Amino acid sequence: MQNQNIENYDYEKDFLNKFEEEKKKYKRPNILICGYTGAGKTSIIQALLGKDLVPDNKIGHEANPMTQDYDRYENSYIGIWDSKGLEPDKGQDEFVERTKNHIRKIQENKNVDEHIHIFWYAISVGVGKVTGTDLKIINSFPKESTLVIISKIDLDRKNRVVEAIKRELTNNGIPEDRIILTNDEAKEGIEELYEKSLAILPEAYKTAFEEAQRIDIEKAINKVKEKNKAAAGIIAGATVSSAAIAANPIPISDSLIITPIQIGMIASLAALYGLNKEQLKHQALPLVARTVGMITASSLAKLIPGLGNALNSAVAVMITGALGWFVQNQFEKMAIAKVKGEPAPTIDFDFSVFAEFLKNYKKNNDNK
Repeated sequence: MQNQNIENYDYEKDFLNKFEEEKKKYKRPNILICGYTGAGKTSIIQALLGKDLVPDNKIGHEANPMTQDYDRYENSYIGIWDSKGLEPDKGQDEFVERTKNHIRKIQENKNVDEHIHIFWYAISVGVGKVTGTDLKIINSFPKESTLVIISKIDLDRKNRVVEAIKRELTNNGIPEDRIILTNDEAKEGIEELYEKSLAILPEAYKTAFEEAQRIDIEKAINKVKEKNKAAAGIIAGATVSSAAIAANPIPISDSLIITPIQIGMIASLAALYGLNKEQLKHQALPLVARTVGMITASSLAKLIPGLGNALNSAVAVMITGALGWFVQNQFEKMAIAKVKGEPAPTIDFDFSVFAEFLKNYKKNNDNK
């Protein structure tokens, strides 16, 4: 990209295209949860995956009504199909057939990342029995991917009703170790549900599920921090590319030629840390705009006194590396805030902020 056509460079489109491409690298599991109305399905989701996925005001209302029988909830880490409308004595056979068709349609997708990877079926202990509809739906799920949840148990007395439900399920071929007793208000059994779900997930989807869970916040935060190694690889790749472009010093007036590399780096980091649409709009894109505005001849001369008239590989590496680690630090803070259920911190990024960060970055690297 030459300086004369930089005005035609659509950095926002380039960033979003690269973000969507990078996002495909990170596997996100899909879970289908089914059961009669009142079985506590949404409360189970909240207990394990948090209210940021399904807020209280979504309960009893449509999320994304992808079908007449299932709501769809999703974030950067996980997708949930949540059944609705299964009422006692109201068109249950039709619901069973529509559920089978719904599953068949999803599982026939050539992209396995869109498949349902775990099936949860919830039965409220208050119903007091296992119905024929329960069994028909459970048996339409792949057994190796299915967990049956007996919900709303009485913590003080796991009574004969619970045992009767368990016995009916096992008599119909449901392994006892795939039956989980839960009380979502006290989170009884929710950790077991998490552990058994994690165990049956294909390996490629485990990391995202570990980040999605909200039972052990510290564990989820540590998963975010472990991304530091992947971030280092992304930043190193961008610095190598920018160094290659400036291997033969380029006029400082053409310094924006390395901008697409830096935009791609920011997009890769945004995908790595699971930024959502709102964060892209209000945090990442303004940051990208400021990056484009800063990597100019006049700005570089202020950032690096004595630079002269040419941009060499050492300077290109320093600028790209400093920018990468500044962005990584901000995106990591945003991801951790999301895990904690806190508002995302605002990215304070302008010329003076970056100049100070660049100064410290150069000092730290010089001392190595």
